[in-house]
Amino acid sequence: MTYQDDDSNDDEQWKIQNHIHTAACPNCRKTIYDDTPRCPYCGQYITSRQLLGGGGAVKFIGIALLFLALAMFIISWLFSPPW
Repeated sequence: MTYQDDDSNDDEQWKIQNHIHTAACPNCRKTIYDDTPRCPYCGQYITSRQLLGGGGAVKFIGIALLFLALAMFIISWLFSPPW
């Protein structure tokens, strides 16, 4: 069992309660400082991109829009009158 200094624990609780640059760890979902390189709870190394959501949704939306644009181009080409 690790010992935590009461003063540092109070300081951390104050920062967490006042939302001082905190985020959820992408691995264990506990509240951590957003500038920490490693989660103190689970030990996972963290990048700022992971704290912002990893970009998975952005990639999915970008690819979906690309396919939609391609489909619209093909449909307009198929149904356009010959020149």
